[in-house]
Amino acid sequence: MKNFILLGLLSQGFFFHGLSNAADSDYACTTSNSSDKCYFCKLSLFHGSIECKRDIEMVDLAGAPYTIVRPISKSIDDCVGNDNGQMIHGSAAGDSCQDYTLENDELSARCRDGAGTLQDTRIHLPDYFMANTPPTNGENIICVR
Repeated sequence: MKNFILLGLLSQGFFFHGLSNAADSDYACTTSNSSDKCYFCKLSLFHGSIECKRDIEMVDLAGAPYTIVRPISKSIDDCVGNDNGQMIHGSAAGDSCQDYTLENDELSARCRDGAGTLQDTRIHLPDYFMANTPPTNGENIICVR
């Protein structure tokens, strides 16, 4: 019985990997150029992902702290879906959304509704993408749900 319960708990952990609640918004991703866990976000070259910078605190051999800046990224499709022409929490928006732009923490796109008509839609970036700390399995940006 204990093994069955343990297996259930482990499977829940794997199922929800990469998702987070908004309560962790201390590390929300932003387009601003402030030093934080997830900042100066922009669209990737092909507009399929969000690319941000992350400050990582390090300590040298003498014990002195220093900071390195590391690029981090996440596919838009991992965190954003489309519901009748409106971007929502989910996945696979890229199947029916196009013309992404990102400015002042606002991700805008045109997404197809049920009739196939493109609709203008936008979301607030920090409500969908955040940095986790410490990184989980190499992931540095995760989806807010």
